[in-house]
Amino acid sequence: MSVAFLKNRQATPRVSAFVDWLADLFERSQEMDDTLTSLYRAAQRRAPARHDRPDRGNH
Repeated sequence: MSVAFLKNRQATPRVSAFVDWLADLFERSQEMDDTLTSLYRAAQRRAPARHDRPDRGNH
């Protein structure tokens, strides 16, 4: 996402606050995505492969 301002115009305080809020929101969502990806990959490394798991069915 991009935000552009005209050189000869200054953004209103309301617009500036909104842009700052959006930037913070996107930064936090990227941090959250990175954290969840790391946790998922760590769990994948710890979990045995599906074919290695004991059979839970009744024989």
